Amino acid sequence: MVDAAASSDNKDSNGGSEAVKENKPRDYNPRWRGYLCMALSSLINFASISNVQAEEASGLGIASMIFGIFTFFLTLTVLTLDRSQWFVDKFSFNKAWDGKLEGYTLLFNTIWWVVGVGYTTQVNGIAYRAFNIYFSSWLCLIGAVYTLNRWSEDMDVLSISELTGLSATLKTWYTLFLASLVVLGTACDLHRYLDSHNRNDASFGVAIGVISTITAAFWIFVHYDFFPQVEEGGWLELSTSFFLILLWVVSVAIMTQDEGIAATVTGTQLGQVRSNLFSENNCTVYVVAFIDNKDQSVEIIDCDLFPRQIPGSNLYFAAWICFLASVNITFRWKAAQAIQFAHAQQKRAQDRVNQIEANSDDEADDVLDDV
Repeated sequence: MVDAAASSDNKDSNGGSEAVKENKPRDYNPRWRGYLCMALSSLINFASISNVQAEEASGLGIASMIFGIFTFFLTLTVLTLDRSQWFVDKFSFNKAWDGKLEGYTLLFNTIWWVVGVGYTTQVNGIAYRAFNIYFSSWLCLIGAVYTLNRWSEDMDVLSISELTGLSATLKTWYTLFLASLVVLGTACDLHRYLDSHNRNDASFGVAIGVISTITAAFWIFVHYDFFPQVEEGGWLELSTSFFLILLWVVSVAIMTQDEGIAATVTGTQLGQVRSNLFSENNCTVYVVAFIDNKDQSVEIIDCDLFPRQIPGSNLYFAAWICFLASVNITFRWKAAQAIQFAHAQQKRAQDRVNQIEANSDDEADDVLDDV
C-alpha cells in the first residue's frame, strides 16, 4: 500500500510538473516587429530586383539581390524559431551568449544594409529602375537600425536615445550630419556621369556637402565637450542654424531646379543615342525628312537644346532633409531655451522660498534668545 501510494504521488508530481511546463508562458523575442519589418522589406527588395530586365539592370541586379536574399532568410529563420519555439530548450537565439549573439547578428545586418543601400541607391543604381527597390532598400536599413537599437535598450547598452539625448538639438545635428554625408558622396559620384561642361552643379553640391558636414560634426563634438570653450544652446548655435537655413535654401533652389542634378529622384531617363550625344561638345544634330522619296526637309538642332541627362540619385531627398533639419534645429533651440527659462524661474522661486524659511528660522532664534 505504501509503494502504491508513493507511486501515485510520483505520478501526480510528474503530471503536475508537466502541466506547469505546458502552461508556462512562451518567451517570445520582444523585437519580433523589427525582424518582421526586415523580412517583408527584404522580400520586396529582391523580388523587385529580379523583375528588372537584364539590359536595364546594367549588371547590378545579381549583386543587389544578395542583400535582400540574405536578410530575408536570416529574419525568416529567427521568426520561425521564435514563433514555433523549436529547440528552445537547447538553443535560444535571443539568449545565446547572454544575448550577445543576437547583438552581433543585428550589428552585422546593420552594416550589411549600410553597404547594401550604398550599392543599390548609388548614382544611376538599380534602385532607380523601380521605386519598390529604392524604398525597400532604405526600409531594410531603417528596420535593421531600429531592431539593433531595441536590443541595445533591452540589454542596457548604448542606445540612440542615450547617444543623442544630451540636448534638444543634438538628434537633429546627427540627422543633418548623415544627410550631408549623403549629399557629399552623391555629388562626388555624379562627377563620373556628367561631362566636363555640366559638372558645375555637382561641384557646387560637393562644396555644400563639405560645409554642412563639417558644421554638423563640429556641433556634435561641442555637445560632447570636445570644445569646452564653446557652449551648446547659446547664440552661436542659433546663428549657425540661421546660416545653414540660408545655405540650404539656396542649395535646394539650385539643385532641384528644372534639369538640375536633384530635380527628380529617378533622373532623366534618355535613350542611348541621346546619351552618346551629351558626351560631345558643340555638336549638331541634322534631322532629315523624306517626302515621296523626292522632296526632303532638313532641320538643324544644337545639342544644347536637348535636356540634360541626369542619372537617378539620393540627392533630392538628402538635400530636402538637410534643409528641414536646419529649420528644426532653430525650433529645437527655441524649445530648449524655453525649458531652460522655466527651470531658471523655478530655481529662483525655490531659492526665494528657501530664503524666506531661513529668515523665519533666524527670527525665531532671535526671539528665543531674547526670552
